[in-house]
Amino acid sequence: HHVVDKLAAPLVKAGDSYFGVIIPVFLITFFWSFGIHGVSVVGTVARPLWEVYLGKNGEAVASGANQLPFISPEPLYQWFI
Repeated sequence: HHVVDKLAAPLVKAGDSYFGVIIPVFLITFFWSFGIHGVSVVGTVARPLWEVYLGKNGEAVASGANQLPFISPEPLYQWFI
């Protein structure tokens, strides 16, 4: 488990950046333009990251933090993009 966390750490960090938000949106739209369900394709990689972000944000709120650690959990894509 710790090995997977170490290997995924750069991907987790990159996914919570401007390009980490834009690239999945572009890919989802790109796949949809060919009739492929973009969220199903991109979500296989991105959804685990989005769930980690959402969980960490929930922990931060529960602990009384004033600032959330991640800006791009799954609800961002679901409700704002």
